[in-house]
Amino acid sequence: AGVKVLDMTAPEAAFLTNATDASAPMAVQLMSLRFACNLLANRESRGAVAAQAAVGDEANNPLDVFTTLASALIEGGSKTNKNVSSAAASLLVNIAVMCSPTEATSAGWSPLRVTSQADRAMAAVASGLGGSGTATDDEVTYRLVLAADILLRHGLASRGGDLSAMSDPARACAAATQAVLTRTTTARTSELVQKLSKLLAD
Repeated sequence: AGVKVLDMTAPEAAFLTNATDASAPMAVQLMSLRFACNLLANRESRGAVAAQAAVGDEANNPLDVFTTLASALIEGGSKTNKNVSSAAASLLVNIAVMCSPTEATSAGWSPLRVTSQADRAMAAVASGLGGSGTATDDEVTYRLVLAADILLRHGLASRGGDLSAMSDPARACAAATQAVLTRTTTARTSELVQKLSKLLAD
């Protein structure tokens, strides 16, 4: 059933875009996020999502819809709920993995497609790291930093390690990630940010 919903123009997929509405019921928002996470966690459906993104039809790209969904709900959705923020952050981690060279190459993505999807994901991550509500929860912050780490490491590798050669969304994501060190957070989050900061500085 999940693969059928990958046609973003089909009525069955409307619940994914409807969930981004600020007034949508929290249960619908949480269900939509978990549905998207499950699609990306399953090998068959993840492959179908990647193949659909490779086509380049911007009106029918499930990965764009998932990124928009996560970005819209990262601060907790209609009820500012921690579980919604956590699910949105987890979805961004899954999307970050999909943008990795191994996944992208096997899906037949062009370099432009990789950059486009990664930039959208990094913009969503940066928005979450600079957000309020339950986006500031320790576990949510950790997952957002993890997504940033995956995206920025791959992005840096493709640019010869030169942050200045990366896109505006990438640099904004890097800045938002490093800013996490200015607030109270967990040891594992700080350690991950410090390692990434060292990589960015080298």
